[in-house]
Parts: sequence; structure tokens; C-alpha cells
Amino acid sequence: MRKIPLHSLILVVGPAGSGKTTLSKTKFEDYEVISSDDMRMSLIGDKYRHEINYLVENEVSRLIDLKLKLGERVVVDSSNLTARERLRYVEIGDTYGVPIYYIIVNRSNEDKEKSSGKNSPSSYIRKNDQFFIDNEEDILRGDGRASVIDSRIEQFSVVKKFNGENVLSQLKARGFHGMTVAGDIHGNLESLKNTIEWAQTRRCLLLQLGDIVDYGPKSVECVDLMYDRVTRGLGIMVIGNHEKKIERWLTYQNLLRDDPNSVAGKKPPSLSEGNMATVRQIEAMTSYDRKKFESRFSALMNLARHHWIIGNFLFTHGAADVDMWKMTGSRLSSKFESLALFGEVDRNSPKKENGYPNRVYNWVDRIPLGKTVVVGHDIRGTFKPKISNGVRGGNAVFMDTGSSKGGHLSTADIVFVSDELKLQNFNWH
Repeated sequence: MRKIPLHSLILVVGPAGSGKTTLSKTKFEDYEVISSDDMRMSLIGDKYRHEINYLVENEVSRLIDLKLKLGERVVVDSSNLTARERLRYVEIGDTYGVPIYYIIVNRSNEDKEKSSGKNSPSSYIRKNDQFFIDNEEDILRGDGRASVIDSRIEQFSVVKKFNGENVLSQLKARGFHGMTVAGDIHGNLESLKNTIEWAQTRRCLLLQLGDIVDYGPKSVECVDLMYDRVTRGLGIMVIGNHEKKIERWLTYQNLLRDDPNSVAGKKPPSLSEGNMATVRQIEAMTSYDRKKFESRFSALMNLARHHWIIGNFLFTHGAADVDMWKMTGSRLSSKFESLALFGEVDRNSPKKENGYPNRVYNWVDRIPLGKTVVVGHDIRGTFKPKISNGVRGGNAVFMDTGSSKGGHLSTADIVFVSDELKLQNFNWH
């Protein structure tokens, strides 16, 4: 059975009354679906006003472009899509390099015969006592551009986002035996490949703790690989401070190109030599490859969170606060965001000789009894991850062991034991 990944473009193809809308709303989330009927209703309150189709088509195109740019999946529900309309939408998907699908929806021959008369609005063609969608042969070939799922003869499933509510149940429901948790990668492609293989062999979800980019030579490739895992429902990640910096840099560069007045007088984000390892890769791309990369990076950031709460474990990049255990939204704000991205620092002390702030670990003592916080960001040792016990009975696991910084990439297996998640072992990759 084929699975439709996150961050993809789906055109639901079929005549009016074929069941397209039912399929779209059953299989996909409401916010993913762009319906031409709904758009007419929102514009003028009348879904039958087909003389404004050219305006609706323009608006559909605009929304497809925006949603794909943001890293979302897009489902287009529009009756009797012409070849020109299909290809117009497909070209937008091609621009972002996303998977494109036609899902063909049709009714029984009895129903089709009733709607095949001269005055029928449905575009059925009769051949040898069978009824077909107009241009069905071209559609079945995907117009040479899309993958085709014929829902009349083929089952398919849809990859769903992990949400922040009760992730433990979602893990079990999706058949995972637990998680393989990876520390900061920093452009270390071979170690990421090894980690993915290790997670697959153990039927574990890959949970990456942020900072997949910078320092190492293959940051772009690491983004591509992590994007593949996440959009196929095989991985999740938290946002690291290095992803945040690259996101800010990309935003500034795009505004400088598209709306220079909006950044007039503003300084671009300052970049470290570690950041420049990624920036040089991006700047060396063709315009097409760069647009595709930016779309994948946006999708990864869109699907990532500042922290994940899974059972008695909390996963974040830098540090945690006890109140974060009550927060299930995808983004944190103010001091909580700062903790998640940068850890706890003593702002009253001078910076270290290497320019880094003076990190402190008071937050570890605030972890509640029976709870474990797993973080990256802070290299507490290059031999193995460090476990610190807090005075309240909780503990912290520091997973960053210096990948692309003279150390290596470490992972932890956190697997189901008697229906509860247990930290089982550490590994090098």
C-alpha cells in the first residue's frame, strides 16, 4: 500500500458528485484541502458561479504556492480539472520538488450511466458500455508528471503529523518499538545515515535533537535526509539554535531580494564560521535547487517543535523548565524559547575565551522526580553522553558529543519495556 508523505501536492481527479470531497475530508486534514466550491462560497457566497473560475484558479494557484513554500501538504478538490489546470498546478509542485499525486475518484457504472446524458454536468465518456472520466487515459499516465493512485482499484494511506498531545499513544499506534534519539549532527552525513539504519533495524522512530546544520561539510544533504524521514512519518525533530540562525538568514536574504525596503537599515544576521559552512553550500546552488532546498528546510522547521513530551521524557535542544511539562504547543515563547534553543546561561558573567556564554545547570535540579530531560547543544564530553541527576529526583541526559567538532555522533535507544519507555543504551555512529 502506498503512503502519501507530508509536504506533497495531491490533485483529487473526478467529476462532480464522484465522491472527491468525501475522500478529501476523510483522508486528509481540513486545512490541507483547497476546494474550488468552498472558494467560490468564501468569495461570493455561491458555489455554482462558474463564470469566475479563472479567478478561482488564480487563487488556488496562489494558495498552492504559499502552502508548499511553508512546508505543508496541499490537496486540491476541484471538479473536472482540465489538462491545462492540472499542469498549471503540477508546475508549482515541480518548482518546489515535492511529490505529486493524482488520486482518481469515480462512482459505480450504475451511477455514472444516470449522469452521462447530454444535459449532465459530469464529464463521463462512454466506451464499449463502460463510462470513463474525460481524458482518463492521460490522467492514468499522470500526464507524464505525477504518480497516479486509482482509488477504484487501489488502497492508499496518508502520513499524519505527530501532534503534541499524547505522543506515546501515537508511537504505539504506528507500530514503533521506541525511539532512537540522536544528538547534534552538524553536517555529518555518514553518521546520520548510520543512525537512520540503526533506527530502522530496531523499528524505532528517529528523534533528532536539533542542530543538523553547520560546521560539517554536508549540511544540505543532512537536511534532505532528515526531511525524507520526517515527511514519511519515520522521524521527528526539535529546533536547534543553528536551524534558527539559518532560518533568519534565509528570511533576510529573501526579503532583500523581493522587498528590499522592508530590510532597509537593518543589519543581516551575524554569521559564525560554523554557520558559513551551510551558507556557502546554499549560495553555490542553482536557483532551482535553492528553491527546492528552502522549501524542504521550511517543511522541516514547520514540522519540528521546540520540545516534545513523550511519556516521562521531555526532549529539547538546550534546556528545560518545569513548566514546559505542561506545554504541548509546537512553539515556546519568551524565556522558555530561550531555554529550549540556548540552554541556561549566566548573563552576569563574562563570556568564555571561545566566545560562548557561561552555561549553568540549575535547571537540572528543577526536573521533577521520575522525569528525564534529554538535550543536545552542550558538549559535556566527547566519549559518551553525560547523565546528570537533579536534587528533586529527575535527571538530564546531554547527548551532544561533538559531531563535526572533533567528537562523534551519539544516539540513545529509548524503547518500550513493559509498556513504558526506558533508556536502554548509548551508541556511537
